[in-house]
Amino acid sequence: RIAMSLFQMGSVALANVSVRSAAAPTLSELSRETGDTVCLVVEHGRDAICIDRIDGDFPIQQTALTMGKTMALHVGGAPFALFSHLPSERVEAILREPLPRFTPSTVVDPIKIRKRIERVRKIGYAVGDEDAIEYLTAIGVPIFGHSGRVVAALSVGGLKQRYPKYRIEEVAKLAMAAGEEISTRLGRSIAGVASRSA
Repeated sequence: RIAMSLFQMGSVALANVSVRSAAAPTLSELSRETGDTVCLVVEHGRDAICIDRIDGDFPIQQTALTMGKTMALHVGGAPFALFSHLPSERVEAILREPLPRFTPSTVVDPIKIRKRIERVRKIGYAVGDEDAIEYLTAIGVPIFGHSGRVVAALSVGGLKQRYPKYRIEEVAKLAMAAGEEISTRLGRSIAGVASRSA
C-alpha cells in the first residue's frame, strides 16, 4: 500500500504522540529481546498506519510496515490485533465491504474473520502468517488506553522460517507483556476492558 504524504503522517503522529511516547522504551526492549522488527500502529480509516518502528539485530528485517505505511486491518499481526478489539459496529462496517486479497493466505471470508477475531480476543494475540506479505510472519497484540478501549497495537515480525510454532508462543508472551506494560503506562482501566469485552 502507498505510504502517506509527510503532512498526513505528521498529523497522525501528532495526534498519537502520547501513545508513541508511552510505547517507545518498551518497543526498543522488545526488539532487543527478539532480534526482529517491532512496529506500532493505530487505526486510520479501514487501515492501520505505522507510527513507530524499531529494527532488531537480525540481518534480515521485514519491510512490510515502515513509518507512515498503511496495511489493511484484516491482515498482519498488529493490524488484525487492533481490528479484533474495535467496537463490533466498526468491525461489521468494514466486513460489509469487499476485502482485498494480498496473498494466497489472505482471509477475506467475513465468517472466517469473525472466528479469527474470537480467537484473538481469547488468546490475547494475533498471528499474521503470510496473509499480508509472503514469507513473513508477525505477532500482534492490542494496546489499551485509559478508557479501556483499544488505541493501538504492536507487532513483532520477521521471516517465516524464524517463527516455528514454539517461537510464536515464546514471542507472543513477550509481546503480550509489552502490550500490558504500555497499556498500564497509558493508564488503562482494567475494569473498563472487562466491561467492554463482556
